[in-house]
Amino acid sequence: MNDPNLLANLMARKTQLLELLRKLGAAQLSLVDEGDMSRLLQVLGSKDSLLAQLQLVERELDPFRDEDPNRRQWASPELRASCRRDADRCAVLLTEIMAIEKQSEVEMSRRRDATAAQLQGMYGTQEAQGAYVTTPSASSSASFDLSMEG
Repeated sequence: MNDPNLLANLMARKTQLLELLRKLGAAQLSLVDEGDMSRLLQVLGSKDSLLAQLQLVERELDPFRDEDPNRRQWASPELRASCRRDADRCAVLLTEIMAIEKQSEVEMSRRRDATAAQLQGMYGTQEAQGAYVTTPSASSSASFDLSMEG
């Protein structure tokens, strides 16, 4: 049987990490809306670090997953209730994080498509301009002799 105190500590840590991920997700969405790619990359780097920490916590939680929660020997009913609140909060946070990520993905796709359309428009403008620019050819640079013979 695993230590319920460790479980409570891990769930509290998981909750903290998910809270931070949600905050960074909201910042990410805001930066996508603003088009601030430099700061967006910084936020994504921070999220990467938090996700790595979250993976470690999840691995530490693995031994508890197959246990019967009713057989755990809690130090107090308060600790058990606190762990349950953290587990419930984690479920809510995960749902919120997924919604923010989806919204960010949609906004990034919209920006990508708008940029592609802009670039396509610029390319079309260049082609149109190119059609009006003529380069001197051999026939147009030849001089005509307009003098009359004889």
